[in-house]
Amino acid sequence: SFSEFETKNYFRQPENQTPIYCLVDFSFALLYSPKIFRNNNKENITSIVEAGDTIKLFAQWEKKAPTKITIKFDKNGGTGDPMADMEIPYGQSKKITQNSYSREGYTFIGYSPDKNTRLTFNASMVAVELFIKYLDRSKQHTCIIDKYDLRQISYEIINTMIHYQEDDGSWAYGYSAKGELFAQRDFHQGFVIDSIYNIIPYIDEEPFKEEIYNTYIKGYNFLKNIQIGEKGEFYWRHPKKLPIDIHNQAQGILSLSLFQNENSFETLQKTIDYTFKHFWNKRKHCFYYQKWGFIINKISYIRWCNAWMLFALTTTLLNKDKIKTV
Repeated sequence: SFSEFETKNYFRQPENQTPIYCLVDFSFALLYSPKIFRNNNKENITSIVEAGDTIKLFAQWEKKAPTKITIKFDKNGGTGDPMADMEIPYGQSKKITQNSYSREGYTFIGYSPDKNTRLTFNASMVAVELFIKYLDRSKQHTCIIDKYDLRQISYEIINTMIHYQEDDGSWAYGYSAKGELFAQRDFHQGFVIDSIYNIIPYIDEEPFKEEIYNTYIKGYNFLKNIQIGEKGEFYWRHPKKLPIDIHNQAQGILSLSLFQNENSFETLQKTIDYTFKHFWNKRKHCFYYQKWGFIINKISYIRWCNAWMLFALTTTLLNKDKIKTV
């Protein structure tokens, strides 16, 4: 996770670790049966082959795990005395050493094995939603074991998400490991707030739950009041308005259908009306891609246009009892 609580970050052995191989012994293959002969195998090879045969033995190998992993810490543009390497027994988890580096004008947000990695808020919150629901199912299924401390990881990600929310309620798309801001504000805002909405019922701790809820309301109001215009058009990447994109429209409808506060119904209704007026093809029963002023891009993508609108409208119908009549 990317968190200012760096001492709670854990290193876990990647599953695709390059294997080290050790010799098992030799084998040859007959048509009816493969056979492995080990050094201490006392069976006589001549008992299962014909006299005069020439046998080629192939060395057989099995993976052997390394005994330890060494972690080195790179300043990545920062300053400070070198941090000591860590050695971790292979297959075990261990807390990473607390960061001692600093960089003027930047805030430390966590470690990554990739120098050019990116902290992406919407992807992080989708992971949290998955983890929290997975843990909830573990209450009914004792075979599910939280050996990676997923709840702690989830709470760290949530704290990071809260920390990086702007005063107006928005989130940038993400940050690079160098601290560079990816400032696009579009349908990903909806991804973040929908994930928050979906995890709130699973959070029991107070006042943490209230803090998450307040974060959600700020993010929701930014989408409803700032990203969606007076006619129901969802800004491309605020403050840039054009092109109006069907995926933005779908996400606006989806987010507004999950929760209602002041003027939500009116905003939802005008967003649906605008979308059908400018993007719906009545004859072919599909949605167009983009609107550039008076120009319509009539490409109709199955996922980007139609699947997302189907998802949004279905969600709206499923929630119609709590959002008046749409």
